[in-house]
Amino acid sequence: MPRKSMMFRVLATITSLLAIAIVATSISMAQEKSNTFQSGEAIPEFGKIAKVQSDVDIPNDVVLKVRFDVARQAEEDQISSTMESVARFINLHAASGLPPNNLQIAIVLHGDAIMDVTQPGFYGIRHDGRKQASVDAVRSLHQHGVKFYVCGQSAAFHKVDKVNLLPVIKVAPSAMTMHAWLAEQGYSLNPF
Repeated sequence: MPRKSMMFRVLATITSLLAIAIVATSISMAQEKSNTFQSGEAIPEFGKIAKVQSDVDIPNDVVLKVRFDVARQAEEDQISSTMESVARFINLHAASGLPPNNLQIAIVLHGDAIMDVTQPGFYGIRHDGRKQASVDAVRSLHQHGVKFYVCGQSAAFHKVDKVNLLPVIKVAPSAMTMHAWLAEQGYSLNPF
């Protein structure tokens, strides 16, 4: 067998073995990640968390007032990634022993994100009969004290009337106004 041919086979074998090792490592890391994140006790349906050994002690009597901004509609058949983050925020603080009343959370929606908090029938009409995936998330978060505010300017632009929104949603004059008002009340803006 010519030397070049033999070297080619050796290199091909090494490349194949390396590819197999990379795939196996990726699968192992994905499994490890899925085992790391577990359902939270407050909202088990979504907002999975990882238990970590934190170097920061948050006193259990602290009150965290946080507002989240949502400008983009969720991906098709998915709940809003911000709602997922809010559930994670609630779950991780419940796991650390913070009383539920010590979390005050507001979500301000504007742009096409307001569609994530519309009535299922209205959503279906606007989205070729698709199911509104965030309805249960909104209900669950509302049961945990989360307040939802829709930008009135975005609602007018998208021709969404108050009756088209889920019952727990409040309409603000604008998202800018609501953010300013919540900041005035001591709500920090979550940067994610």
